[in-house]
Amino acid sequence: MKHESLVWLGTQRTDRGDAVNLLAKVEETHYSVMTACLEKADLNALVHQWGQLQVANANQSVAMKRFIPQIDKAGHSELGDRLFQVTLQFMTSRIDKFTQSIEFRLERAEFCIACGRQLDLARNDLDDAEAIAGKELQSIRELRKRVET
Repeated sequence: MKHESLVWLGTQRTDRGDAVNLLAKVEETHYSVMTACLEKADLNALVHQWGQLQVANANQSVAMKRFIPQIDKAGHSELGDRLFQVTLQFMTSRIDKFTQSIEFRLERAEFCIACGRQLDLARNDLDDAEAIAGKELQSIRELRKRVET
């Protein structure tokens, strides 16, 4: 990616100045640099950029679910496995902390499916998310009955 494009991606604008959009731009910038590193087979620089992405935003699974399959296709599955494991460990730590989070379970399942790894874990996450959702729906139904009577 050209230097000018990276500068543009990293430039904060008033229309996109909120923190979420800024983090998304940082993630996209690192993803672009990581893609360029992969195209050049510069794996050390790729790992360095990935580390920088983790420092900027530890919740980088969106980029990694797109990127790890590219690493595999380029013939670097050992690196893909390593990045997958670190990302999975972070995602698992969030689920361990927020045990009733449907969103985190779905995010981890989607990550596993996109990367073609840990598919049994993805199935378990989907089952757990359905069970949690069922309990939440039951609570909603009970509250609705109480408000309508």
